[in-house]
Amino acid sequence: GTIKKSYAVTSGAAWCLDFDDSLTYAAIGTEEGYVCIFRLGDGLLEDEVNFDRTLVKSESRILCIKWFKKQKTQLLITGSIGTIKFWNYDTRQCVEVIKVGSETTIVWCLYVLRDFVIVSGDSNGCTSFWDGNSATLLKSYKQHKADVLCLCESRTGGIFSSGVDPVIIEFKPTTNSRFVPGDPLHIHTHDVRALTLHPSGWLYSGGIDVYLIKSFYPPKTVVRYSPYFADNVHICEDLLMFQYNRTIEIWKLGSTEENDLAEKEGTRLSLANNAVKLLEFNAKKTIQKSAFSKEWIVYSTFEDLRFFTFSPNNIEKVPILFEPFSGTVDQMEICDTFLVLSTGLLVCVLQLDMSGIVSLYSKTMKSRVNKICSSAEQFAVKTADENVSVFTIKNGEMIATFRIDFSPLIMKFNMKNELWLASSDHRLLNYNIRKNRIEDCLRINEFDVFTPTRDIIFFNHYLIVHNENVVVFMNTNTKKKKTCLRYRHIIKLASIENRKNEFALVELTPEFIFKKLPDAFFRKKFGT
Repeated sequence: GTIKKSYAVTSGAAWCLDFDDSLTYAAIGTEEGYVCIFRLGDGLLEDEVNFDRTLVKSESRILCIKWFKKQKTQLLITGSIGTIKFWNYDTRQCVEVIKVGSETTIVWCLYVLRDFVIVSGDSNGCTSFWDGNSATLLKSYKQHKADVLCLCESRTGGIFSSGVDPVIIEFKPTTNSRFVPGDPLHIHTHDVRALTLHPSGWLYSGGIDVYLIKSFYPPKTVVRYSPYFADNVHICEDLLMFQYNRTIEIWKLGSTEENDLAEKEGTRLSLANNAVKLLEFNAKKTIQKSAFSKEWIVYSTFEDLRFFTFSPNNIEKVPILFEPFSGTVDQMEICDTFLVLSTGLLVCVLQLDMSGIVSLYSKTMKSRVNKICSSAEQFAVKTADENVSVFTIKNGEMIATFRIDFSPLIMKFNMKNELWLASSDHRLLNYNIRKNRIEDCLRINEFDVFTPTRDIIFFNHYLIVHNENVVVFMNTNTKKKKTCLRYRHIIKLASIENRKNEFALVELTPEFIFKKLPDAFFRKKFGT
């Protein structure tokens, strides 16, 4: 989880990066017009990276770069302001120059097809196709109203393009290296910054509108994935903690109307008073992970851990009484007076005490830790080799270990210390640790096949499961279900432990997201 090693490039910022087909070389284009090449896996260690060479300096910054092997010659194709250049890797010299538009035209992106057709996207909104053998223009299409920022190859050997004008256009191949534009795909509201095609045929796109979108045609299918902020929101009793980039806020939920408590299950309660911000404090460095309980705030940066005790009007830093360990914290959970955290192969259990934080013990796993969960008495660790191990939290004694045939999205203990796991195909598995076997296997058919399970909540005789848009309440005695479809982009759902039969739900509505985005590119529509 940490930066293992960094390497300096020649002169200024690195703008672009590309690997050759054999993954032996990495080429980096820089601000000052240099192409720096590094050799990968050279030496005794497989992950060793060594500087190889620098090509002759170009007149302007290198904004995009691609490798292409022409017979036995390795070529590098670069895009800059007003030009596309061909470089010979062996001689380090520029062997061909293509002038693109005017001197101020910026070539933002490049793609090289198998038959040495070079595709460029520029600041004029043009997607241009060039014959790499003769360095001549085959055809240029101005299908976009603003800069073309990204390109990727389609299943049929054509090209997808998009950019500041957030329309995705597919250019379909015809005879004699010709291409024709297809129907536009309107699925984004703001700049599209990245496009990539999965081998299954799904086109993935992302940009400023914060959604990761995958689309398929034919038939036209669009799936949107909202930002995942569940790790940035914590609920403990009637307190909420919000983790931002360098800020942490603690809020106290408002109280509800007494008459509302007599309403039927699932009723949305009206507030007698609004939520109140109890405290806010700033960190000097970027907050990477955080954990929260009614007495403790813990957060990690990329370099260290910080511990605080707090009351409604005060917050105090608690000293660390153990040697700091190396590595970035991947996950952490507070349970009573213990903190369980993982970093790479290491799992550590810390004792939380106001006089100082003490490390009780640590365990080195055989494979990288993917997920942890904990209760007041034990904690579970899932590793990359598909093993799940359960330990007592006080002394680290192993209680059980078993293998699973999937990577769980959620791992959680219920009130009986039974371990529940949620899979990507909406199965819920109940593993009885004492009997060392799976006792229940439930399937949530109410969820969309493309939307993963976000959390499991245990409340009295109810099992509550939700994804980002649907909440399912299941009575564990009668197996009857109730479904709530009222919310969009649910971030967090939790019971308010110090209030009878109340839940808190945090959602991030599409309207709120849109208000926080910059102005979208204006595209005139018919009738306006």
